[in-house]
Amino acid sequence: MNILLRIVCVLIFIPLVVYGSEQYNSVALDTMTVSGSKHVIGEHSRIVDDNQGLQKVLSGSTYSIIRKGSDSCSDLYCNGFKRADITFTVDGERFSPACPNRMDTRIGHVDMTDITNIVLSSNSDGLQAGLGGLASFKRKLPAEEHRLYGSMSGSFGNMSNFDGRVSAERNKIRLSGRYRQADPWVDAEDNNFQDKYGYTGLYSSTIAEARVHKAWDGGDAVIGFESAEELLYPYLKMDERTNDHFESSFSHNGHRFYFNRNDHLMDNNLRTSSMMMSEMITDASSTMYGAVGDFYEVYVHNWDADNTITPVANPMMQKNNHMMPDVTRVSASIRHDFDNWKEIDFSVRGGFAQTSIGDEEELPAYQVLHEAAEKEVLSFPFAATATRLFDAGEHSLLGITAELSSEPAGSEQQYISVDKPGMTPDWYGNPTLDDPVRATFRTAMQQERLKFEIFATRVWDYPTQVKVQHDGAMYQTYAGVDALIAGANINAKWDYVDVNINWNWAEKTETGSPLAEIQPLQFSLKGHTPEFNGLKGWAHFMYSATQNRVDEAQNETATPNWAKLDLGLSEQFEKFAAFVEIDNVLNRQYSQHLSYWRGPFSSYQRVYEPGRTFRLGLSFDL
Repeated sequence: MNILLRIVCVLIFIPLVVYGSEQYNSVALDTMTVSGSKHVIGEHSRIVDDNQGLQKVLSGSTYSIIRKGSDSCSDLYCNGFKRADITFTVDGERFSPACPNRMDTRIGHVDMTDITNIVLSSNSDGLQAGLGGLASFKRKLPAEEHRLYGSMSGSFGNMSNFDGRVSAERNKIRLSGRYRQADPWVDAEDNNFQDKYGYTGLYSSTIAEARVHKAWDGGDAVIGFESAEELLYPYLKMDERTNDHFESSFSHNGHRFYFNRNDHLMDNNLRTSSMMMSEMITDASSTMYGAVGDFYEVYVHNWDADNTITPVANPMMQKNNHMMPDVTRVSASIRHDFDNWKEIDFSVRGGFAQTSIGDEEELPAYQVLHEAAEKEVLSFPFAATATRLFDAGEHSLLGITAELSSEPAGSEQQYISVDKPGMTPDWYGNPTLDDPVRATFRTAMQQERLKFEIFATRVWDYPTQVKVQHDGAMYQTYAGVDALIAGANINAKWDYVDVNINWNWAEKTETGSPLAEIQPLQFSLKGHTPEFNGLKGWAHFMYSATQNRVDEAQNETATPNWAKLDLGLSEQFEKFAAFVEIDNVLNRQYSQHLSYWRGPFSSYQRVYEPGRTFRLGLSFDL
């Protein structure tokens, strides 16, 4: 608590020092975005270079990746919030996974070649933001002129994969294709997936996709299809066997209409557990319809999943679950900005969200633990933010912001239903969860080479997994907890050196115990050489501190500190570019704290990162 009080004091004191100074009119920064009289603190804007990977794009921001398997098996973390707390969109199109364990998140599958910029917001006040923020990607529009471009890259050493993509443009039409293949990696101690995670073999994953993008004056249209097979998730008890993703959207004069769907099949038949314990199969689908404009969003999301668990020793005890019983969420919201009212910018957002189940036969299962459970839940999400910026002198800009917001609990937190065989706790959602509420006070400052952001958050009724006993049986469900979250992000940048420090801290207010899944302090040092005839080298050192603040009630354990070094060399030609990189040069054995889940379908095994890996790549633009 003393740490949080000190942070709050700093947050309040710094703005008072410069209070009364002249306000900036227009500037574009990284930790705060300013355009005219509109000021946004807590956003990190990134211009995406060709063939720049997701991890590099996120570097230096408050966002990081949760690795669950291969590079495409990623999820998002930001300032103590994670997974469903954070909305992910591309051109305003909202995506939601079909897998209750979030195997099929879109963040790791986006073709970064077609992305022009991204906005990573830690705020919850945006039109499409979740309780933890918004990651918004924007595609490039196809050009009128003829253009053929793409890339090929591969790796060898402790990880072997291939990624090839090509796009052709003409008359404002783009045709794109991509193919990826990856083998299970080997960690720095030469353990493969059979040795470490109980797989029956070393299975290769494949992902193929095709996309058509047409632009015109005032709008565009996109249609895409992707098919994935055998994506391995050692972080979980099951793996993605197949996943088919279809997406389409159409925009005109600032309004976008979209439809996307995921059909997802996962099981544990690639694991020894399917032969020794239980066979588990889940067949799920996610369907999203929506419309979004500058000030409004409307969407309908339907989520359905069937699950079967068959004990090997006694198949007669097989459990058939309507895991997500035809859950539909209908949501509508509007947002409005009030700029420069007495030098303060205000924004407000309001709306409603109704979540319901189509299979009413599942309702009694929830009522065993939650007597007041009903087949429908009505929520009224809202957000309000006040921001002010000050000229701190010497080309320095300082801003403060306060926000209050609320979002409905996740659909799976309300309505998941899994009856497990034997003495294993059954897993049920809690339809009586109160909507979590978040209050954040944030300040950010940027000078020519130095920028920092510091925040304190109080959250009420944050949905958290809990185990409860009822009539002598154990159950897994969700309850709302109150928590304090604080953090800081500091970045210093010179011509050839970039330093970043990110720190998060969180605890439950009722017990004083740590909140689960909080990233430890991380330090990043990047340097690159001057460019000489198109040739440039770089080095990246990453250090992650020990995380001893863990939630023992969720079987969370400490993660030791680790450090690694990556090196790279690239050369730019007139129409081609090539690179060679070495990841984990010193071959360090390490695991990231967030790559170990406490969920009911967790494998309860840490996912160790690949050992020394060499990458080669070639891109072209003709």
